[in-house]
Amino acid sequence: MKVIGLTAALAVLATPAFAGDHKAQIQGYADAWMAAYNAGDAAGVAKFYLDDAQFSTAMGTVEGRAAIERYLKAEMASGVKFQNITVDKAERFGDVDYSQGTFTATGPQGPATGHWLIVGKCSGETCTVQNHTANLALPTAAPASAGAMVQPMNAGDIKWGPVPPNIPAGAQLAVIAGDPSKEGQPYAVRLKMPANYKVPAHYHPADEAATVISGVFNLGIGDKLDTSKGSALQPGGFAYAPAGMHHYGWTTEETVVQINGNGPFAITYVNPEDDPSKTAAK
Repeated sequence: MKVIGLTAALAVLATPAFAGDHKAQIQGYADAWMAAYNAGDAAGVAKFYLDDAQFSTAMGTVEGRAAIERYLKAEMASGVKFQNITVDKAERFGDVDYSQGTFTATGPQGPATGHWLIVGKCSGETCTVQNHTANLALPTAAPASAGAMVQPMNAGDIKWGPVPPNIPAGAQLAVIAGDPSKEGQPYAVRLKMPANYKVPAHYHPADEAATVISGVFNLGIGDKLDTSKGSALQPGGFAYAPAGMHHYGWTTEETVVQINGNGPFAITYVNPEDDPSKTAAK
């Protein structure tokens, strides 16, 4: 299993950037960043980012410092803690800083390791995070060979975490197989939604298949959410959405849906104003 949303903890490039042993300086910032994160200081960690910074999570891209802080706060609340953030390389080219390394952490779904890449924007002796990406690996205790079987589990074994900022708040998410952030990799995630939860009209860049595990999931096709239309899918119900198809969903009771597809997972709202990550960034 993976720790959900650990990319939020990879913004280790902060202030200031010195002309001496730059790698050592960045490592110092990484340690300070990790200390703030483990202390639950989401606002403090968000200061490491520019106002228009971006970073990629397992479920999409978070844009803007305010949205990043919101995501960090939810992730911290899920119990994620970092044991180590290591800087393997740190170089500055004019006003651009490039850093990369590895991390180890634990969360609701156990230990995980990964690689991170930061691109920073520098002014004088100060550099701040502009963009970063991350590659989450399987927990160290899990088999990492190609085609390795995912550890079987029952529903009660699933560890839930917060949804990313581009999915309406209130639901919980669990990655149960694969990595939704990786190009072409099969994945399976489950979304636990409370009663009266709504997902506005949206579409995805790749095909996805949804199976109702429990509750009732209402699914409609179109450019605007309309609860007078659509189909009520009972447990065992199935739906297939081709890439680019506009659709929406809602619940009337707590509902769990499993989504299968090939990464990377991304969601684009038909009406940009419906994107909760954009709202949070205002």
